[in-house]
Amino acid sequence: MTLWPGARLILAVVAALVVQASPRAANAQTFDIDQVVNGHEYHSTAQFTLVGSDLHVVLTNLDTAATANGQVLNGLFWSGAAGTYGKVSAELTAGSSLVTNPLGTYTGSEVAGEHWGYANTGPAGFNQGIASAGYGLFDNGNNPSVNSVFYAGGATPTLAGPDWGLIGGYGAGNKIGGGQSPFVKNSMTFVLSGVGSSPITQVRFQYGTSLTEQSFVVNKPGPPSTVPEGPSGTLFALGLLPLGALALSGRGRRTRR
Repeated sequence: MTLWPGARLILAVVAALVVQASPRAANAQTFDIDQVVNGHEYHSTAQFTLVGSDLHVVLTNLDTAATANGQVLNGLFWSGAAGTYGKVSAELTAGSSLVTNPLGTYTGSEVAGEHWGYANTGPAGFNQGIASAGYGLFDNGNNPSVNSVFYAGGATPTLAGPDWGLIGGYGAGNKIGGGQSPFVKNSMTFVLSGVGSSPITQVRFQYGTSLTEQSFVVNKPGPPSTVPEGPSGTLFALGLLPLGALALSGRGRRTRR
């Protein structure tokens, strides 16, 4: 079939836009743990998404009834691309908040990023980590220099924990942190720069302020998530489809003459 002039170009543009607007697999890995130990459910997730050379880490604690310091999620370690990453940001994930014991609202001026740090080291088998406790790995252990924390800010940088760690909720009658310092309810998002493309092979969820407290190693991520491209390309492509049909029908009328 011979197309009238310009029809080939219109159809090519439509096809290209439809392909470009189709969903694509994100370069993301999600690890999760959901286990009951001594009557307490430990349930947390870690999602890693590589955006260019920036690694976005969303760490979430879904526990609903923490009653002890050892049930606070204070650290995450993983095996990934070697090297020292740059610290870009450490912020509360949308919908999360700083709370005091028992679930009061934190009114201080400090931010969580002043109490979470990064280090290119970890327990045996892990070479990267973020934490709100020193674990003897972040510079000077529980009192690190400003080189470890994401934000130096106006506060004295500390990674002492368990405060500033992640909880999903308080259990009745608990004594977490003595009610003196806030905790992050739900989730934090960290961004690190200068990260290689090597896949993350395993993670370690670390609860409490000592590496001898409860931890879970997960060495198999869930399936990659799928994120769509922006809708504008799809809508534009769909808008051009009638033009493609017109191109074909127009040529059909020319052929019948």
